[in-house]
Amino acid sequence: MRSPHSAFRVYSSAGLSIVSLALILACGGGGGGNNSGITIYKDQPTISASVFQGQGTYQNSTITPTVLAGTYSPVPAALLYPYVTASAPGFVALDSTVDIYNNGTFSASFTPDSSLAPGTYPGTISVKVFQDAAMTIPIAVTGGSVPFTVTVTRPLVVNVLYQAGSLNGVSPTNNNGSINIPDGTTIEFDSINQIPFTVMYSSGAVGLPAVSNIVTSQYTWTAKLSMTASYADPLSLTVVAADGSPQNVTVTVNVQSID
Repeated sequence: MRSPHSAFRVYSSAGLSIVSLALILACGGGGGGNNSGITIYKDQPTISASVFQGQGTYQNSTITPTVLAGTYSPVPAALLYPYVTASAPGFVALDSTVDIYNNGTFSASFTPDSSLAPGTYPGTISVKVFQDAAMTIPIAVTGGSVPFTVTVTRPLVVNVLYQAGSLNGVSPTNNNGSINIPDGTTIEFDSINQIPFTVMYSSGAVGLPAVSNIVTSQYTWTAKLSMTASYADPLSLTVVAADGSPQNVTVTVNVQSID
């Protein structure tokens, strides 16, 4: 017998009965039907999802689940109990849901697994359906499988080089860094994973050091930081992934006078 689901609820929405299950997303799986069964018609032939390694574990970073929807027929009079299996890693276990409505529609969501190493993860998701909550009476399903591809991309990680040393491995999961540099020092940011980036900072603000002699490329940024007459505050330099993904790191720089 399969393990119980982690959550189960039945309620009404806009006059429709719905069964919503938080499902165990297991690798492999068997089962089969012993009756005329149902046919699932999916709104897309495949599932594709992308995520950055570690995404969802750092501040202001969330992972949007991938959604699969469609219809099924015939619509039985009794409740249906779905169960999902995956042939390979790619999505987070216990973080998938299937909603089955009694108007013949369904919706399923799957969250990509950002804990996986960077790479491409192909596989197949299969939806099985049962007549009972204990999942001992299967219903035959046609069209219940859909291939998927999950792509896990390397995260933005930067090294900061300056006159007196370096600050290495600053990343969204370790989003902090502070350095002290002499007046007039040139600093350099390097994207060690070759993720294109830009650098954001407050320009010309009262109390902040001046930024000049800026030289940029896809994977590097250098600039000279100098004290100003009104200088009193440290300068925050925020490295932002150029593709608009929710990845950024901030380095706080204190510019000090040379004795």
